[in-house]
Amino acid sequence: MLKKWLNVALLVAAIGATAVGQSGVTLNGAGATFPALLYQKWAKEFKTQTGVEINYQAIGSGGGIKAIQDQTVDFGGSDAWLKDDNIVDIPTVAGAVTLTFNVPALGCTLKLSKLALANIFLGKIRKWNDGVIAAINGGCKLPDANITVVHRSDGSGTTNIFTSYLSKISEEWKTKVGAGTSVNWPTDALGGLAGPGNAGVTQAVTQNPNSLGYVELIYARQNKLPVADVENAKGKFVTPTLDTTRAALAGITTIPADFNLSSEVLDVNADGVYPIVGPTYLLVYKDFRNIKDAAKAQALVDLLCWAVNSNGKSLGQDFADDLDFAALPSNVTTAANNVVKTLTFQGKSVNTARFCK
Repeated sequence: MLKKWLNVALLVAAIGATAVGQSGVTLNGAGATFPALLYQKWAKEFKTQTGVEINYQAIGSGGGIKAIQDQTVDFGGSDAWLKDDNIVDIPTVAGAVTLTFNVPALGCTLKLSKLALANIFLGKIRKWNDGVIAAINGGCKLPDANITVVHRSDGSGTTNIFTSYLSKISEEWKTKVGAGTSVNWPTDALGGLAGPGNAGVTQAVTQNPNSLGYVELIYARQNKLPVADVENAKGKFVTPTLDTTRAALAGITTIPADFNLSSEVLDVNADGVYPIVGPTYLLVYKDFRNIKDAAKAQALVDLLCWAVNSNGKSLGQDFADDLDFAALPSNVTTAANNVVKTLTFQGKSVNTARFCK
């Protein structure tokens, strides 16, 4: 299992790297680990349908942003929305950031309140049997043991989602630490740990009893790690599932012109919503300045159209559910299609008829 997770990034990167597809085109991308398992599936399916290879390196959102801005890839991947006048952020799916833990013989479903979460990550709650945690976890066998907090070691969109949530629920966190793809963690001075990628955090939690970390839902599920029920904006404790993630997207009525959906789905004040949800984006130039030939430009537009659409069986959105990602609501997919249709290569529009609607 450990070897499997250590090799996730390599497996994703390897898709398309060893052979040339029937079209002779390879698209190179890099970025977020949050959707990496879904993008691995997409690469396989897209190659089957088009012959186009996709080489996606799961190096973290910070790396993906740098790579697209340095023009060393055809597209970037990021869970953190990027403000850049030359680049458009195209949402693909949304996912839940879960609190996963390794507490032997706990004997219950762990609940974490806003107060508990903020104070754990601020380093103010040090023990699993602290009164704030115990008060909402009757019947749990909470150990008299230090909480080992695990966070990301790389620039991370998952970190951006999680720290944005902490900033929203805790004024102290917002003031002292703030939100971002990389922050100064108060728990580092208290024996906290860090791991690269969602897989690295998963590994660290698995290997360290009494640890607590944050990862995208599929990473906890595939490693059979428990996840906490988290207090939402309604004051209810909600389990992270596909349905409670979808519920966060249900209220999107107005789509920002810049496609920054992050604040639209975070800690939504509605029933049945898991509070720590974020979209993930593909980052591309509005005019493909980083692409040198028309065939690659066409392949990239085809990929973007394919990714944001559904036909009920074989387009990008159709594969989201199986990996616990919430597909985009229809109004978002419509807007995404319209944005893709505005992209250009050397100042000229690119044909979107194959997969866009």
